[in-house]
Amino acid sequence: MSEIKREFAYRPSTTSLLKTILVSGASALALFYFAITNRVGLELNGIFRLSPIGATVFYWVLALTSAAMAASALIASLRRTHAANQLTITMDAIVLPVSRWSSRIQTIPFSSITKMTSVRIQNRFVLQLRKDDGKRINIFSDYLPSHHVFDEVCAFVRHRTQKAAN
Repeated sequence: MSEIKREFAYRPSTTSLLKTILVSGASALALFYFAITNRVGLELNGIFRLSPIGATVFYWVLALTSAAMAASALIASLRRTHAANQLTITMDAIVLPVSRWSSRIQTIPFSSITKMTSVRIQNRFVLQLRKDDGKRINIFSDYLPSHHVFDEVCAFVRHRTQKAAN
């Protein structure tokens, strides 16, 4: 691999993980309570009408989904303390984890990037890289130490991608 240019920690923030654990956990508890104590049907916006059994199943599904979200955030927070995921930018490539759940890394040569787009989804910025094989790689701003670092990564990747294309 070529000389390392920059390295950044690349993992979910503690604050966002704690918020997810608290909100999803509280939702799961409330929905478990509704599922256990439900004796009536449910009408959603006058469109869907559920019998008492249907409403109970609906509450159980929501409760289990909320519990799964809380559990996945808890696992991610435990992984965050033990895994040292990094985003590394060299002169020739960008190196980052394959996914948010993986400690395996992938190397993306700048010459293989055919399109680069920065999008905003609510208050989250995502740098989307399209490779020549059609695969899309997302780099999430909230996984980097700051928004300034995200801007720096975008600028460097843009510069190196343009340079590799010429």
